[in-house]
Amino acid sequence: MILGGILTVGVSSLTGKETSNSMFGLSLIAISQIFSGLHMISEEILMSKGHFHPIELVGWEGCWGITALSFLLLIF
Repeated sequence: MILGGILTVGVSSLTGKETSNSMFGLSLIAISQIFSGLHMISEEILMSKGHFHPIELVGWEGCWGITALSFLLLIF
């Protein structure tokens, strides 16, 4: 999402259509930063209160990522 937002803002500034495309790109960047922050906070909570080893947490993150992206791949 961050890359999409940056590309949208960059292309809109090159073409001169800065009003709607820039706001869309900036909102994509802001939303993706919020999700990134929530991701980091949830990892810290799981490592401190859940007694997960960091490698185990990364492994579970990969499993959930593969599952979610496989599901999205079937939809798209």
